[in-house]
Amino acid sequence: MLPPVGSVESRRNPATGFYIGYSTRPLSAWNVAGSYRTAVECNAALDQANQRARQGCPDCSSVAACIASDDPNLKSKEISW
Repeated sequence: MLPPVGSVESRRNPATGFYIGYSTRPLSAWNVAGSYRTAVECNAALDQANQRARQGCPDCSSVAACIASDDPNLKSKEISW
């Protein structure tokens, strides 16, 4: 899954020197970028995305995540009156 455009911020981790990207939006607002049969396949794709991100910026990584399709964080919070 990928965060919505414009919702990504980053800060440098002082311990490692690497930038850490994060989204300011909840997981329920993220977009499905691909679907994989297993977590291993998804993590392999995520590793490849991080390698591509580091080609232009050695200290960077992609802001993406492998999320199970039944993860409760994918559901938007509903207000009950």
